[in-house]
Amino acid sequence: MKTIQRTTTSLIVLALSACLALPAAAATTHFRTGTELASTTFGSVSPDGCTYSETYLIVSDDSQQSEPGAPLASSRVLFSTYRWSFCDGNFTDLLDVSALVQIPAEAFQMDGHLQGATLNVTFEAFDYASGTNVPVSLNLVWTGVGEVSHGTSNLRFFGPSYRFSGHWSGDSRTAGLTGTMTLPGLTLVPHPQASNSLGTTRSGTVTLTRGF
Repeated sequence: MKTIQRTTTSLIVLALSACLALPAAAATTHFRTGTELASTTFGSVSPDGCTYSETYLIVSDDSQQSEPGAPLASSRVLFSTYRWSFCDGNFTDLLDVSALVQIPAEAFQMDGHLQGATLNVTFEAFDYASGTNVPVSLNLVWTGVGEVSHGTSNLRFFGPSYRFSGHWSGDSRTAGLTGTMTLPGLTLVPHPQASNSLGTTRSGTVTLTRGF
């Protein structure tokens, strides 16, 4: 359900942005969307209890269509990893790396309906702790292990000059995760207790009207 909620939030932002871009005259725009995604979140504490780290990743294949135009496809990675220390009683940033980047379509592959997924990609991220760009390599395999959960969402918004309505239907599944995330001088291995998931929205429509 969390996967579906994240996808729904992204579609709301897209739809409301498009609404504001419509001309003052009456107009209606129909969007069709589809998304396949995989995600993980995990953290750890050092044996001495004074260094903490946390890593978050979501990768998606998106297809968006504004009728009557042709569908537009894109693949993206949202990645962040943090590491900080309070061993001496002071809070010290050791690592603060994040990136939101578009990746080649072949870098992320979903296997069947939430059976599994693979990600093999290298990109540049920014480390706010050092103020420098750093290369990040992700080589990961998700394997669906839980039951598939189905969810739907219906939304309606009304404003002085627009109406917004949408319906989404999608599935999500808990997954196992293996592989590595490599940064300069650091290799991250997913924790056995990591929160991993696979998700997809099979259909979605949004209608926006302005100038009524």
